Amino acid sequence: MRRTVSFPIIAFVVDRDSDKELMEWTEKLNDRIAQLQSFHTEQGTALCIRPNRGWAEAKMEISFRKQKKVWFLVQSLPMSEDGAIETFCMNMLQEKHEFLVEEARNFVSFLLREENSSRLGKCLATRREKIKAPLAVFFAVYTPERTFNETKQILTSIPWEEYEGLRKFVHVFKKFQNE
Repeated sequence: MRRTVSFPIIAFVVDRDSDKELMEWTEKLNDRIAQLQSFHTEQGTALCIRPNRGWAEAKMEISFRKQKKVWFLVQSLPMSEDGAIETFCMNMLQEKHEFLVEEARNFVSFLLREENSSRLGKCLATRREKIKAPLAVFFAVYTPERTFNETKQILTSIPWEEYEGLRKFVHVFKKFQNE
């Protein structure tokens, strides 16, 4: 006899990039649950999960005339504003590192001002990068040694020979080129 395993608690923790994206994701989840035709409410209607509204109770058909109670949760981070896990982390870090969190956010905001944005080039070009930037700045200041160690791979991938400052630096060694 084949044994099936079921999970009575199913939780989805998702980024809240925007209310629209969160609702679209939740609608896709509800559509998928409806396709399975295995989950129903106490009233027998199809289960419909709403984000950030707590646990939704459902009955799951596990065999002929046999049901099991299942709980679903869709929780976004942050819960009440657009953002990603990085926004949630910054909000938590602000409890103990208010000054540094605010200054990291201010620095990124300064860079993104309209008068500065043209000088950024390809930096912070996407919404995703803009959301991640304050947390990256926070960690660069909070743990510069670790942050630098993590960026070694990035540093070695940069074509430094294309930079005038390096060419000037290397030029002083040309004296010894033929020796």
